[in-house]
Amino acid sequence: MAKVGSNYLNKSPEASFVFTTGSVADRPIPDWTVVASYASGLHGMVRNLAVDLKPIRVNLISPGPVDTEIWKDFTEEQKQAFFKNVTEKVPTGHMAKRK
Repeated sequence: MAKVGSNYLNKSPEASFVFTTGSVADRPIPDWTVVASYASGLHGMVRNLAVDLKPIRVNLISPGPVDTEIWKDFTEEQKQAFFKNVTEKVPTGHMAKRK
């Protein structure tokens, strides 16, 4: 996407790509091996894209847990317990929600 999309951007530091990863790239979660490999692989991809596409900026953010469809396979009780745990630990005191 970035390689092709960069053809449609001004070649300047005002243009950018922003990718999103998650904490599973740094902290293992049981049964999340496939997701962890993708999330951690983004770190290397973004660093190299930043070199390949300069002066276009390429960034990677990790927003923390977000209430999205990724939790669809959890029971409501599991989901609420996880969200409660998150809200007790994060500075904002609430779980992020996708709009």
